Amino acid sequence: AWGGNRSQPKMYIWQLNIFRAKFEDEAFDEAVKGKKLYWKIEYGDNPAGPRGKEYTPTSKKKPTWNYWTQIRDSKDNNRLELTMLNKTEGNKPVASLQIDLLPYKKDPDSRNDFWKEVQDIESGKVVGKLHLAITYKTFEVDAAEPSESCVSLYCTKNEEKDGPCVVM
Repeated sequence: AWGGNRSQPKMYIWQLNIFRAKFEDEAFDEAVKGKKLYWKIEYGDNPAGPRGKEYTPTSKKKPTWNYWTQIRDSKDNNRLELTMLNKTEGNKPVASLQIDLLPYKKDPDSRNDFWKEVQDIESGKVVGKLHLAITYKTFEVDAAEPSESCVSLYCTKNEEKDGPCVVM
């Protein structure tokens, strides 16, 4: 017999926007001015395997990226680490920040827009801020098998008009 009131399994996706950085430290600002800068985004705390990674495109003018990505959530994904790299100087790491994801897991489907302090890698000193937005997005999944780790997602630019993302 088919049970009619089984709840749909859920899956979560991190939606991350990286907007722009403001450097309040004059020496740091001078050191990176006009350089090709980009962010390496690392996630997952899995000690047994490599962490997930992706990179924003480079930005040369005012450090503005307007970068949007989706990262599939996992139990060991409690932190995002962002490292700013200087492509002009051999991809040298110049600044970093960390985002604790646990508070956002408690509040799914709400967009959190904020500025996060950025630290100079060499001195550890706060040199500016990065504007970000993060959403812990819920998806309902048809016939989710825990063993099936391959999920593809199709989203449109306008969810209101075209309906929500489809999980295949």
